[in-house]
This record gives sequence, structure tokens and C-alpha cells, in this order.
Amino acid sequence: MGDMSPRVGQLVRDLGRDTVGVYMGMAGPYFMLRPVNGGREWSVAAGALRPLAVEDVRADLSDALEAAGIALPTPTVSLTGPPVIELGRCGLVAAVRLATALRLVAEGAGE
Repeated sequence: MGDMSPRVGQLVRDLGRDTVGVYMGMAGPYFMLRPVNGGREWSVAAGALRPLAVEDVRADLSDALEAAGIALPTPTVSLTGPPVIELGRCGLVAAVRLATALRLVAEGAGE
């Protein structure tokens, strides 16, 4: 990540594992990451880490939804109001996770 250090809680990509993690802090010269959904931390050398971009989140979510056989519904067009999206339970969970991830990425990009 060059000279820039992530802040605790920021989403970053571990280039060695090609996976996204939550930055938890430092352990000696290593960045410590934890899986987004919780779990065991792992260490990453500074050169193998980069900030997560919005495009990464969209691509990862799209791949995960496709692998799970979940398709986000197409908005229903209304002539009298805003588009309406009917989401089932899985679609709602995915949408909330996407919104949260995009907000975290946007907050991290602001620094």
C-alpha cells in the first residue's frame, strides 16, 4: 500500500490470497487482516496489500451472487413514482451487504 497505512476496520485486498479482509492492525512488520464475516486473522506483508476499490466490491458481490444462483431482480418501472425493487430475503441481505461495503470503501477513499 505504499506509504499509506489503512485504518482499523478498512476493507483491503490481500493480493497474495486474492481475497478481501478487514484491516485489524499491525503485528511487527505485517498487516493483520480478518475475514469480512469474522474468523481467524492472517498476516500480510505490506507489498501484498492494497485499498479496496468500489469496483472490487461490485465484482466480488456479483461473483458471489452468481455462484450462489442468486439474481438481483430488475426494478419495476413505475410511471408515477420511483423504481421499485422487490427483494426476497437473500436479495435483501445481499443489498444491505453491498451498501455497507460501498459505504466503507467510500469512507476509506476519503482519506
